[in-house]
Amino acid sequence: MRLAILGYRGIGYVRPMAEGLSRMLSGLGVEHRVFWSSLRLLGRPSARFKRLAKEWLSRPLLAQLKNYSAVVVVQHMRDAFRRSLAIDELRQALPNTPIVLYDLDYLPTVGLWGPWLGADENFEAVHGIDRYDWYLCVSSIGRCPMPDGFNPCTQIGVHLDDGSLYPNQNGRFLALIDFERTNHLKERRLQIEALQEARTEFLVLKGRYSMQDIRRIYRQCSVYFLAHMESFGLPICELQACGSHVFTPYVSWCDAHRLGRHDAPLPANFVCYRNDKDFLVEQLRRIKAAASPAVVVRRFQESHPHFFRGDPDSLRGFLDKLERHEIDSQAHRGYAEISRRIPVRPED
Repeated sequence: MRLAILGYRGIGYVRPMAEGLSRMLSGLGVEHRVFWSSLRLLGRPSARFKRLAKEWLSRPLLAQLKNYSAVVVVQHMRDAFRRSLAIDELRQALPNTPIVLYDLDYLPTVGLWGPWLGADENFEAVHGIDRYDWYLCVSSIGRCPMPDGFNPCTQIGVHLDDGSLYPNQNGRFLALIDFERTNHLKERRLQIEALQEARTEFLVLKGRYSMQDIRRIYRQCSVYFLAHMESFGLPICELQACGSHVFTPYVSWCDAHRLGRHDAPLPANFVCYRNDKDFLVEQLRRIKAAASPAVVVRRFQESHPHFFRGDPDSLRGFLDKLERHEIDSQAHRGYAEISRRIPVRPED
């Protein structure tokens, strides 16, 4: 068996997910290759001359992909379901090759995206669950429970342990505030006011950072503040691996990190302060007084080991399905009914 992984090295979640999947496959002895920049070649430029140039550049890639047992696309909704990601063209070039999506979460459990798929041309969405032949996800826990019945999904977690995630606070207690979201400025103001009242040093993320630079910051931090709702937050995992607690004003902002069920509590490393400044100040002082990055790391690896080194057993189960041809290039045709079972996100 040979697997092709399609990704890119740009800033964001695709690179660490693709690299982590490569590490998991290597650990299982599975032959594979990551085709960097391949997702960009699959995009659909609007201008005709650009389209023709991209088609010419993509020919060598498509020729190589014919030699693989399956193609794994590393991407996240909404981009994974946009028309601009030319999955239909990929199918035409590889009619006998299963096409699998490796996403942070599984679409039916997120809820919010469901009604948009295939229903809003302005959103440029296409298909639903029937776009891919199988789904691999980091977390299958989301805002909504897993739909009843069959689901073409395997939760394999994510392998982030590349040697760059570890505590390096050196006795300093630093809080990190996530990138600004204009629709949640009220929550941000409360965070800053509480940090100032608790006499806690803090850093606010701005601009763009390379993976090396952002992880250097993560290693120095003891507290991380969310800025908005995450469908799944890789930084939440990376910061815990570096010894940082996760502070959120609302539990719903971290649904994918709950313990085992969509309605279960969050792990001990999380502090939900209910957007209450006095309670937040109290919790900051409590955490600072007993700061222990090693304890945070241990809790993270106990509660969510598959969010740090992946779940090789589950990945092996997916590979067995491929080998038995239970997943093939026509599997997606039977998934339309699942798309109709995707719930609308419940109200906050």
